Amino acid sequence: MTRTVPSAVVALLLAAAPGVAADPFSGRWVNADEKAGGLTRLEVGKTDKGWAVRAWAGEADRGQATLHLLGDAAGAEPKYGLASWDDKGTVTHLTLRPDGGGLAAEEFTVSKDDPGRNRRSMYALKRAAPAAVTDDAARKRVDQKAAKVVDALKLADAGKAAKVKAVVGDWLAVMAAWHAEHDAELNRLWAEWNTARAAVPKDEFPGEVVAHKIEAVYASLRPAYEEYVKRLAAELTADEVEAVKENWSRSPGMTRTYTAYLETVPGLTDTDKEVIKARLLLAREAAMLTDADKEVVAIYKRHKVKVEQYVGALEWAKLHKAFAERGKPPADPKK
Repeated sequence: MTRTVPSAVVALLLAAAPGVAADPFSGRWVNADEKAGGLTRLEVGKTDKGWAVRAWAGEADRGQATLHLLGDAAGAEPKYGLASWDDKGTVTHLTLRPDGGGLAAEEFTVSKDDPGRNRRSMYALKRAAPAAVTDDAARKRVDQKAAKVVDALKLADAGKAAKVKAVVGDWLAVMAAWHAEHDAELNRLWAEWNTARAAVPKDEFPGEVVAHKIEAVYASLRPAYEEYVKRLAAELTADEVEAVKENWSRSPGMTRTYTAYLETVPGLTDTDKEVIKARLLLAREAAMLTDADKEVVAIYKRHKVKVEQYVGALEWAKLHKAFAERGKPPADPKK
């Protein structure tokens, strides 16, 4: 899908501001006027490639587009957002700016065939209400999972344990509601990932392309996850927060997998170990966004492939060095 941004629209938002965090934009947003037509909701988040926004008009999903953050001058704090969708008959440009606790949105819809259909629309967006657990069965599942997370910490203070359990329960409810809306798409993408990786001859690149699409879907859940971690940190020590993360995806698990690599590949340098551990920490963070065991395993597999490519490159470097030095007389230790 081609996304073009005319200079006239860019002029509305001034100069681009590179790579600065913009919390006022991230999260799930809904039209403040529930009866209004047009733009009904947005999901904004950060991916490994930058910011992204997904938009719905009624129940129609427009899909995801790159969100450009802009300030009043190059390098300034972002105050505006700009995204574009290029569909069959129209190009839609969306501008966003924080307005109190919400977002002010303007849409510029340009018809490719009929200039008379060009229009500008304005919307006030508010943050979507936190997910609520409405039925007894779902409430029981959330309570059981939250209790399991807290029990693993073995907290001696009952009051502290109760607060942490409430924080975990809130997060689990949000995550469950988000997955209810997005699992169909995630399941389709994971199926594509498996198919891409099963191709012969083996080529991991197509699967990695799909993995980036999966990360983009998860971008809208990350702000809620980051808030969850902040709330945990307000009640727990840093080591206890680490324990929550480690226990969540204990199978296959970051530490367990890391230890296995150290045992499997002897002779790793400290730098090699840091590279491998950093990759597995990325896997652990990504796995925090789901409670589906199969997806946790797939997430770790995606990152383990990267580790194994790195280890393979190390082994190739050793073999290449040995080949290059073949036939050379051994170095004289006296020199």
